[in-house]
Amino acid sequence: MEVSLQHHLVDGDIPRMEFSADYDALNSVLIELGDEFHILSEERPRGVTMNLLRRVVENNRAYALYKPRDTVVKQAIFPEKPL
Repeated sequence: MEVSLQHHLVDGDIPRMEFSADYDALNSVLIELGDEFHILSEERPRGVTMNLLRRVVENNRAYALYKPRDTVVKQAIFPEKPL
């Protein structure tokens, strides 16, 4: 299954708050539908990525977190404790 969210601008830019709110809503849908998550992140997760990771852990879903230096696929694990 694939779920995607695309912004189509008519005029100007989307305000940052609206942009973040859209991705927070998408993260909520993903948590309800998904069993296992492979999350691409920066060295330190932040913003929308941190929000998704927090939701995955809170809902006890299996996940693997990939940072820029990671080059191989990881096995998804269940969280041991909340972030």
